[in-house]
Amino acid sequence: MGYDVTFHPFSRREFEYYIEQVVDNPEDYKFQLIGLHDDPEEHAFLTDAIYSRFGRFKAQILAGTMDFEKGIGSCMASIFGYLHPYWYSRGGMLSRLYEAPFNDYRGDISNLVTGPSKPVFDKAFGVIMENYSSGVYVPNEKIARLQELLKDPANAAMVEEVIGGSNIASLLQCLQYCLDHGLDLLEATDVYVPISGDCSTLPANMRAEYLKNITDHSNSGRHMSLT
Repeated sequence: MGYDVTFHPFSRREFEYYIEQVVDNPEDYKFQLIGLHDDPEEHAFLTDAIYSRFGRFKAQILAGTMDFEKGIGSCMASIFGYLHPYWYSRGGMLSRLYEAPFNDYRGDISNLVTGPSKPVFDKAFGVIMENYSSGVYVPNEKIARLQELLKDPANAAMVEEVIGGSNIASLLQCLQYCLDHGLDLLEATDVYVPISGDCSTLPANMRAEYLKNITDHSNSGRHMSLT
C-alpha cells in the first residue's frame, strides 16, 4: 500500500505569519486562528489538533526526540490546506523523485527562517519520513523547472514509476497553481485519507483525480488575506 500524499501551495508571508511566528511564541496563536477561518468550531479544531502542540513539538525537535517532519512539518501542511487548494496523489511522492535530472528542484525550508526559531527548522530533512509527515519543499523559483522535468518525454518512464498514472496530472495542476500565484509547495502524507475520511485540514480545498476536480483552482478557504 502507498502513502496518501498531498501537495500544498503556500506563500512565504503565510509561512512567516501562520507558522514561524507561532514557533517563536507557541502560546500565542489567537490571531492566527482568526486569520485562518471565521468559524469558532474550526478554531477549536485548529487549537486542539494543531496549534496547541507547537510548544511540545518544538521542544522535542530541538531535543532530537521527534523528527521535524512528524511534528511541526505535518502541522504546516494542515494549516496550508486552509489557505489554498491542495492536490492529492495516491502513492506517488516527490520524496522518491531524486535521481538525475531530478536533483536540483528541492529547497531547504530553514532558508525561509532568520529569526529565533531557525534552529527548529534546521532539523528538517525535507523528505517524507513515514505516515503523518511533511516531505519535500519546493521553492517558487524552482517550480517551473520541476514542471518542465515532469513534462519532458525523456523522463516519462521515471515519472510514471515514481509518481504514476493520474497522480502526475494532479501534481502538474498544483505546480501550475503555484506558478500562477507565486507560491512555494510542501509535500505531506495523511493530511487527507480518502479511505477513512480522516482529514486534518479543510476538506473543501481537496483536489483529486477521483473527485474529477483537479482543474478547479478556486479557493474554498475562509481566511484573512495577507496581500
